Amino acid sequence: MPFRSLNQKQVSALDFLSDAIVPGAKSSGLSHFIDHQLSAPNEDNLLILRYLRMNPPFKNFYTSALKAFERSVRLKYNKSPFDLSEAEISEFISIMMQKNPAGWPETGQVPPPAPLFYFVLRSDAIDVTYGTMSSFDSMDIPYMAHIAPSHPWKAPS
Repeated sequence: MPFRSLNQKQVSALDFLSDAIVPGAKSSGLSHFIDHQLSAPNEDNLLILRYLRMNPPFKNFYTSALKAFERSVRLKYNKSPFDLSEAEISEFISIMMQKNPAGWPETGQVPPPAPLFYFVLRSDAIDVTYGTMSSFDSMDIPYMAHIAPSHPWKAPS
């Protein structure tokens, strides 16, 4: 399934970071979910940003934060995010949870604060990775939604 809102570099960064935060997010199709939601009408949008009452459109939230993520990683480790060890990405995520890492711009095309981006990305990743009917089935937990979804979320193959 082609991406409509995010380019391949953004998708790769989103997959890498989200999978480091919530293992399984990439294979659950988080980047496809976010991309699809970024092009959905606001009234149908299921991203956590909508529930936080952030103003749409939401694309810049993700794209500017992913750019800031890459810039900050390069500044701290002098390498691409994709070349980070498990210890380095864990350390970086720990920093993101608390404050803006060095190099996270606060002027120009301003990304959201790193802790907010971490919270939003983690929330979306948990929803897609663990909040679906198939996830509940895989964990052998009965899916008892008050209102069942009209169709199951399935990661594109």
